[in-house]
Amino acid sequence: MHPKRRGFELESRTFHTPDKRVILVFKTPQGSYHTFFEMAAKDAAKALNPTAQGNTRSIWDKIWDSDLTKFPARFTRTSAK
Repeated sequence: MHPKRRGFELESRTFHTPDKRVILVFKTPQGSYHTFFEMAAKDAAKALNPTAQGNTRSIWDKIWDSDLTKFPARFTRTSAK
């Protein structure tokens, strides 16, 4: 049995590509790297929901509460015993 995690202890850095895009990189304590490219919020919203109408915030409000996510960031907390 592994001890309960107390935090992710992620290191993060940003890098700029030659075409001026930003890459956000996380490094885990185990040495794994996870990368994320910057994308305009409206472009991302339109990619997820091409028929959405409205401004960026209203589109994201609809997406955020939809079933489009595979891994919701909402976790139920249980009390420690």
